[in-house]
Amino acid sequence: MIIISILKVIGITLLVILGTLVVLLLLVLFVPFVYKANGYRKEGMDAYICVNARVSWLFRLVRVIFTYPGKPQIKVKLLFFTIYNSERKEKKKLRKTQKNKGKDSGEKKEDGKKEKSRKEERQIRTLTIEESVQEEVETASDGTENTGESSKTPFFKSLKEKIISFFEKIRLTILEFCAKIKNANSQYEKLTSEINYYIGIWNSEECQRALALCVTKLKRILKSIMPKVFRLNLVIGTGDPASLAKILEIYSIIYPYVGKTIIVIPDFDNSVIYGDFLIRGRVTSWIILWNAFRLYRDRNIRKVIAMFRKD
Repeated sequence: MIIISILKVIGITLLVILGTLVVLLLLVLFVPFVYKANGYRKEGMDAYICVNARVSWLFRLVRVIFTYPGKPQIKVKLLFFTIYNSERKEKKKLRKTQKNKGKDSGEKKEDGKKEKSRKEERQIRTLTIEESVQEEVETASDGTENTGESSKTPFFKSLKEKIISFFEKIRLTILEFCAKIKNANSQYEKLTSEINYYIGIWNSEECQRALALCVTKLKRILKSIMPKVFRLNLVIGTGDPASLAKILEIYSIIYPYVGKTIIVIPDFDNSVIYGDFLIRGRVTSWIILWNAFRLYRDRNIRKVIAMFRKD
């Protein structure tokens, strides 16, 4: 009975652990990650832009917060507790560097004394080496003066050798040039064969089907990731009415596709740029994983990868 009760307890704990893991997996797959970012720039502001970004999950149970300007600061929070804060790490690093500076200053003084003694020893060694080298040079010069007259070669013999070496160099350069032409022809043939091989892969039915599937699946993934809310309000002024008119022409072309999400207000008098933006969206994990799994298990994609590996 004791063994059965122990086995029951072990089984219940294992079932609880498995159940919690399954629940966590389902939450990660089906509960979306919500992201939001807003920023602004006011007229005459020192910073180029101010940004506040946030990623939250499970009804803001887990939050990642990013703030800028100044030093970019990242915080990770679980409920009301901060798990990670980049500002605290920077403060700890500064304290460590200040402590190390005090230690290094004492060590540098001792190292300076040692370096002075080493320099003096090196100077003494160099002086002794120079004296020995001068003695060897003097002895060598005495020997060469005696043997210089007997080692002279005739003028015509040296001229003949120079002419032979000159024509030999010409022959070698011609042979190298011919070898390079042969290698260029072989490389050109290899390149053309490789290009034809890849064109054949591109025109194959498997490659076209794989490309069509990749395009459809990537569209779905991008659709799930793209922000649901996007607003941008800009006040633009270049100081030159002609250049500002060109910007407004481009904006008029984009306006039918963009609508009221991007609003551009021109300023013909001043050279300024300021405004604000808002981005909001969500990412669901199972959509990305499912589409990626479909791409991984597709036969046509595997065949195309095998064709490239064969080469």
